[in-house]
This record gives sequence, C-alpha cells and structure tokens, in this order.
Amino acid sequence: MKAEHFRKMAAGKILIHGDDYDWEQSRHAYTKRYIWAGNWDKVATPGWAVFRNRFITKGGRHIHQGGIGLLALEGQGYTTVDGIRYDWEVGDLVMLPIKPGGVDHQHFNRLDDGYSEWIAFIYQPFQEIVGDVYIQKEFHPDWTGPKVPLAENQVDESMLAEIVKSRSYLKEPKSPGLLGDLIRTRNQEREQLKGAKPLIKGRELPLENNPLGLFRWYLHPSINDNPTRAMIEWSQEIPPGSRSGKVRSQGGKLYYVLDGKGYTILNGTRYDWRKEDLLLIPHKIEGNVFQHFNADPEKRALLYGVEFNWSAALGIDMGCGFDILEPSPDFRSGG
Repeated sequence: MKAEHFRKMAAGKILIHGDDYDWEQSRHAYTKRYIWAGNWDKVATPGWAVFRNRFITKGGRHIHQGGIGLLALEGQGYTTVDGIRYDWEVGDLVMLPIKPGGVDHQHFNRLDDGYSEWIAFIYQPFQEIVGDVYIQKEFHPDWTGPKVPLAENQVDESMLAEIVKSRSYLKEPKSPGLLGDLIRTRNQEREQLKGAKPLIKGRELPLENNPLGLFRWYLHPSINDNPTRAMIEWSQEIPPGSRSGKVRSQGGKLYYVLDGKGYTILNGTRYDWRKEDLLLIPHKIEGNVFQHFNADPEKRALLYGVEFNWSAALGIDMGCGFDILEPSPDFRSGG
C-alpha cells in the first residue's frame, strides 16, 4: 500500500500551467487555485494549498494560524497583522507568525487604478499539527456565497487571549537537565518572535552566487530574525540562455515561475514552463535529479522556490541525499 501511494504521487501532475484553472470569487479575494484538497489525488505534491489572491479594494478579514508566507506578485498593497499595517510591493514577502490563537489579518490594495496580488504556499499537514482554527471576521465585498454565522465559525477568543496574558505572571520552577534546555529554547523563541517583523523587502535581499545559481534567500533555517522558520523560500535567477546547477534531492519542492520561460529536466523528462506556471518535485525513495534551463537567449528567468523546513527533524539529506552533481555555469567561487 505504501509503495503504491508513493508511485501514485510520483505519477501525479508535475507542471501546472497558470491558465489551467480560472479565477473565482472567494470569501477573501478573486482567487486562482493551483493546488488544493480537491486535486491532491492528481498532483505530485499533495498536502499543499497554493493559490493567488487578487485585490481591487480589500480582502476578507480572518484569523488562522501563521507559519506561512505571502509573496507579492503585482501592484502595491498592505496587510494588517494583528492591527499593525505593513505596506508591500512586488517581490516582498508577508509572513504570518505562529502564535496562540493564530493571526488576525486582512489585505488591501493601495492602487487607485488597478489591482494588487500575492501568492500563498501553505503546507496543510503542518496547519493540522498546530491545531489550527479558522475564524471569519469579515467577508470580501463581492462575496455572494454562504456567510457562515460567526457563532458557528469561531472558538473562545477570550480563552486564547488569557493563555498569552497568563505568561506575564506565570512562575515556573527552574528546570534542570534536558527539560531545562527545552525551556531555554522556548524562551529564546518567544523573545525572537517579539522582535521579528512580518515583512521581508525583496529588493533589500543580497544576491548569493552559489553552485546552484543566483539566489536571494527569503526564509532559511539559518535566518533567525523572521517570525517563522516553518518554510524555506528563495528566488532563483537564471541569466539569458543559462542554467542552474544540477542537484539530487528529496521532493516536496515547489517552483513558481515569476518571469521568463524555460524548462526543467526532472529525472530525465523535460518540462517546459513559462511565467505563472508551477513546477512540482515529487517525493521519491531514491530522490530526484533535476536542473533548470532558461530558454530565452535575451531575457532572464526568475523562479521562486518553496519547501517545508524539515531539516531539524529529518536532516538535509532526507533519506536520499542532497548532492550537487553539476555547478551552474554562473557560479564563481567566493561570489
């Protein structure tokens, strides 16, 4: 049964084109879904929710657990996170922190003429592990579907608030040994969360020249000043006519095409992609070998990579190895 499950995943859809699905009106925005529970049996990376949300004025206000990032694709907007406003533009990443009771947030368009848009990558099993709840506070202005009464759609918010408040007067005994190590780590994480900012400005990120190509890291296990470490996210630029490094790694990686056109050789098969497409790398016991190519001799290609951060629990190799088989021709040692 298990072997059959993995064979089915590996045979699932690898490339989703931006025009495979239509825009639809949701409770929060005009939405285009790439992966959701309804097509998990057809895609190579089930468990994810990937969708674009477009805003003319504002989206619906709601509360759910954080640990996710929203990458701005078009326009200029802002997001309120627990009542604090954060302005964003194309290339910025809005992050929602993991905290008791989840995050109260809402998205707005800042443009008088035109729309703003972002894309979300959510790993649903993680949301279940943290006991996520969903509280609808306000619907999109154009939503005409059923409006769930708040009494049927929320938990006791006062109870959640008391959990956080109680920390200010809770007196814990000093814990020795390994339990003490866990308590100290917990305290460090709480302090880190207090100072973390839910917005990463894409244009301020340094360009890293590494054997896999030209990267800008948004979220990474070694970056400690972000409100979430649940994800690893990066942009990857491929110059005109060039290619990335070739790598062997476990699956679960998603690549959204921000700009340009090209193709990926994945386990010997070619997948041609263009702007707004989504490439999925499946989980396989032997891992995957893949490399990205820019098919345009004059313009760059720009990919946005996402994976769940399993590194602390499963290691970087993740059972199959993480090996650079061929460096990108753009790599310059010491760059």
